[in-house]
Amino acid sequence: PYPDSYLNELFSSAGLSNFISNFALHFFQNTVNFINPVSENLIQVSERYFVIFITINSLLKSNILHMKSKRIEIEYFIVFLILTLFIFINITAYDVFDWRDYRVLAPVLFGCILFLIINDKHFISNSTLIMNVSIVLVLIFSPTVIESFKANRFVKPIENKMLLAIKYDNKATSKFDNTIVVNHFTANEVLNIPAGFGVTYCEDLSDNLKSRFIFSEKKIQLSTYKLINSNKSGYLYKKEIRY
Repeated sequence: PYPDSYLNELFSSAGLSNFISNFALHFFQNTVNFINPVSENLIQVSERYFVIFITINSLLKSNILHMKSKRIEIEYFIVFLILTLFIFINITAYDVFDWRDYRVLAPVLFGCILFLIINDKHFISNSTLIMNVSIVLVLIFSPTVIESFKANRFVKPIENKMLLAIKYDNKATSKFDNTIVVNHFTANEVLNIPAGFGVTYCEDLSDNLKSRFIFSEKKIQLSTYKLINSNKSGYLYKKEIRY
């Protein structure tokens, strides 16, 4: 569970009209972001357009639109349905930013192309191949990927006894009881939080948060949260008053 998420806000809507309004607004914003060429960096925008291209191409090659065609290329139609479904789920149930759609759609796209290759479909035309190779090259030489392969990335994090002291509550009465908000997201902090806890990054720490715990790099003053521990890594707060 995430202390601060779209799905949580959606299903906490007051009444059906608010639910529909929140859903429609989110869907519109995500759709615009998904097709906006300047909404993200070059890698992610290219990946989105490539997914759209393959989806449309699969629909056309399936012959489903040609009523006079006696043979439907079922493999292409399956790929069209899978990609369309994942795009729809991503736009309606999640957020289209910060690499979230990239992490979901790219593996699905890879699987679909592999499925077509295995089924002996002449899918990769010269233009598709050039587009695919170009995206891979841009991805390989991007600062984000280069940064991820720097030394010490997978070194065991420094133990933080304060965070290790947090215990998962099997008898939680609220979906937020086993959640924590952090305002600095590094391995030394996050990997010390017990398994099963929902972790959300948030810069604006306030009493509007419902999470049971807050871990802040700096000391904060909130009326519904009480400081329960601190060390050189930060300050740990616990929700004492629920609205």
